[in-house]
Amino acid sequence: MKTRSTFRITKLLKWLGIIIFCGGAMLIICACPPMSFYLSDAELGRLKLEVARGSDGEAVKKVADYYTYYKSDYNEQLHWLAIGAENGNLYGTKGLLILLTVNKENKEALTRSIFWLYIMESVFQYDIDKSFNLEDLGYYPGTTKPPNDTLFPSASSFSEANIARYKEGALQGSGQAALVLANYYDKVARDAGEAEYWYRIGAQDGNTECMKQYGNILLAKNDNLDRERGKFWLTKAGE
Repeated sequence: MKTRSTFRITKLLKWLGIIIFCGGAMLIICACPPMSFYLSDAELGRLKLEVARGSDGEAVKKVADYYTYYKSDYNEQLHWLAIGAENGNLYGTKGLLILLTVNKENKEALTRSIFWLYIMESVFQYDIDKSFNLEDLGYYPGTTKPPNDTLFPSASSFSEANIARYKEGALQGSGQAALVLANYYDKVARDAGEAEYWYRIGAQDGNTECMKQYGNILLAKNDNLDRERGKFWLTKAGE
């Protein structure tokens, strides 16, 4: 005959077992990526190609979500959201904007977020004052309108202060500032990586010459997706 003490111990062990089981199940669930965001290699490749060619549809969301929620790969997530934003995709633009504003210590990313806020406002007709807490961005100059291109004349040499000023102008949306910087790094400083970066910024800003230069850079790469992206920019430059 079981004593009251034995009954209590048995009951305690039973509940302990349930807790351990539930805890283990939760660990398994948390450790496993959600299958709703899974893409086969073939499907992922097809969608990437679609996005690289300029899709502004559901393909952007599927590829970005795959790397966000299934793979948890920040760099790939950022890469495909940026391409989606370049394609004029709302999901890509909003996602990129959020990523740029996460790290309040990254002044360059916060400055670039001003340009994408401008796109949200001018292209997608968002009321950014209601949709975003601008004070939380950490850096907000009071307007999203890109600076005037006439403020950034061509130059063959730069002081450190001028480079900083041109970079800020390019990041806020001046395609002219980006073009001058890219040309400087391409032809004077001979820094191919910096040149490519600023040609891309200028292309995003809408500068036709930057689109051509960046498109040609991508077209010369060995990766098929890069080459498709190069065709996208060259086509856009000719529109």
